[in-house]
Amino acid sequence: MTRRTLWWLLVALTPSCASLLDIPSDVETDDQLGRVDGGSDAVAGDAADESEASDAADAADTPDAVDATGEDGQVDAELDGPNPDAEDAEDAVSEDASPDVAEAGCVADLQTDPRHCGRCGHDCLGGDCENGECKSFLMLGVADGYVLDLVTFGGFVYYTVGGPSRSLGRIDPWTGGEVLVDSASLGMPSGLLVDEDGVYFADRSDDVISYCPDLVCAGGPITLVTGLNSPTDLAAWGDDLYAIDNMNERIVRASKVAPGPFEVMADGEMSAWGWEYPRIAVDETSVYWSEPYAGGDDYVWRVPRVSPWNKVPFSGALDSPAEIEITKDGLLVGTLGGSLLRITPGGQTTSLATTTEEVRGIATDTTHIYWAKSGPQPDFLNGSLVRCELPDCANKETIVTGIDDPWPVANDTVGVYVGTWKGRIHGVAKP
Repeated sequence: MTRRTLWWLLVALTPSCASLLDIPSDVETDDQLGRVDGGSDAVAGDAADESEASDAADAADTPDAVDATGEDGQVDAELDGPNPDAEDAEDAVSEDASPDVAEAGCVADLQTDPRHCGRCGHDCLGGDCENGECKSFLMLGVADGYVLDLVTFGGFVYYTVGGPSRSLGRIDPWTGGEVLVDSASLGMPSGLLVDEDGVYFADRSDDVISYCPDLVCAGGPITLVTGLNSPTDLAAWGDDLYAIDNMNERIVRASKVAPGPFEVMADGEMSAWGWEYPRIAVDETSVYWSEPYAGGDDYVWRVPRVSPWNKVPFSGALDSPAEIEITKDGLLVGTLGGSLLRITPGGQTTSLATTTEEVRGIATDTTHIYWAKSGPQPDFLNGSLVRCELPDCANKETIVTGIDDPWPVANDTVGVYVGTWKGRIHGVAKP
C-alpha cells in the first residue's frame, strides 16, 4: 500500500461527528431534561469526538503516520500492536444501536446516561437512567380527569380524557404535548382511533362519533355519526368504522370517510355498565367485542364483517372480559377477574397469566405483550405494567410499578404508555 493510499484510508475512516449527527444549528433544548430533543441518534460527548476526529485526520499528514509502512510499501500492523481505545469503543457499541452511534461510538456512562442507558443509543425518552435501566416518566397529569383511551400513530401518543378536564390531545414522548380539542367542544370523549385518514373519537355525552381529518384538529372536529346512545369504543377496517353503541347494546357500522347513517350489525349480549365499557376489535373476517359485567356468564362475541350478521359467542363463559387485542396467534383477552387469555380462531382458550388484580389495558408488538395490573381493590392503587413474550406470555417481567388505577395501554417502536383513572399518562422506554 502506498503512502497516498494510506493517507486516503485514514481520512475515509475518520468522518467528522458533525456530519454523522447532522444537527441543525437552531435545534431547541429541553431545559427540564437537560438534553437535546430529537431521539436516540444524538451522541454524548460530541465535542470530544469532533476534536479526536480532527486530530486523527491531521495525523495522516505527519511523518509518524508514514513510518508505519515497511520497505515494500505495505502497512506493518504489528509495529504498534492493538489499539486499546478502539477496542473500548467497539465494546461500548450495541449491535442494535443506530447507525450513527454504532459508527461513531458513544462517550457515555451507560449506567446513568439517559441517551445511552444500558447500551449505546438506548434513549430513555423523558425518563431517568438508573443502573442501566430506563425509569418511567410522567407525560400528562390532570387533577380532575381520567384517561379513557390511548393510541399511538406517527410518533405521537393520542389520548382522550373524561371528566371536568375533558380533552383530546397528543404527546410527543421527547418534546411534550398539545391539546387538540378542549372541553368547550367535547361532551365525554372515550374510544379513540387514529390512522392516516384522521383522528376519530366517540363522545359518550353528546352521543356522536366525530373525527378530525388533519391529525391535529386544526378546523375542529366534524360530526360523523349521530343517533347513538353513549358510544364507547371504535375500530376500523378499510373505509368502514365499527363502534359499540353502549347504552343501546348494539354493534354498528358506518363510513369512516364521510358523514352518514349507520347500520346495526348486532344487538343485545353486551354490557351497558358505566365506565368499564366493552371493547371492540376487527380483523379481515369478523368484529369482536367484550362483555364485562353481564351478570355472571360473560362472553367475547363475534359477528361477520359482511352480512348476514349472525352473532355467536367466540369464547366460553368468562369472568368479566374487558380488554381485547388481536394478534396473529389469536385474540388476547384481559378479564376483570384477573386472567390474561388467548382465544385461537378456532375458539380454543388458553390461560397465559393469572393474578389477584384486574387485567386491564393490553398492547402488543411483534415480540411482546404489554398489560396493566390494576392494583389491589378497592382503591386500585400501586398497579403495574407487565411485559411478557409472545405467543405464550413467557418470561414475565414487571417494567413499571406504582401506577395508581391504570387502564389503557399503548406502545410504539420506542416506548410503552399507560393511562390512569387518576388523570395521568406514564411512559417508559422499551427495555
